[in-house]
Amino acid sequence: MNTNFEGHADEILSAMHEAVELALTRVGIQAKGYAKKLAPEDTGRLRNSIAWKLDTRAQEVYIGTNLYYAPYQELGTGQYYPGGRKTPWAYRDEKGNVHWTRGNKAVPFLRPAVQDHKQTYKNIIEDTLKGKEHNTC
Repeated sequence: MNTNFEGHADEILSAMHEAVELALTRVGIQAKGYAKKLAPEDTGRLRNSIAWKLDTRAQEVYIGTNLYYAPYQELGTGQYYPGGRKTPWAYRDEKGNVHWTRGNKAVPFLRPAVQDHKQTYKNIIEDTLKGKEHNTC
């Protein structure tokens, strides 16, 4: 009796990579939604700049923004930033008015969007890898 075996390892590996990519995409979308809800809103520019990026090679997803002032919102400034400036300083606004400040308190929106929802992300990944649908923001 002859038995023929067919190898499907490449197909299985490909399907696994696709499932991981889909899971990370869903995590990115969800994390972006959380970050947007937490971001301080003045003009809406910060919230609108929040994005996610998938690195398929490293199998990682990132959320963030490229706005120059985002780190100041996330981490705070002056006396409110660990190791920051302790003395007040003055700055001139676009109208020429002088203002004194000691800094601004942090309004974290990226770190809590990741840290506070670890179980949700784990569930998304598990559900996706099991072939289940998962609702995201």
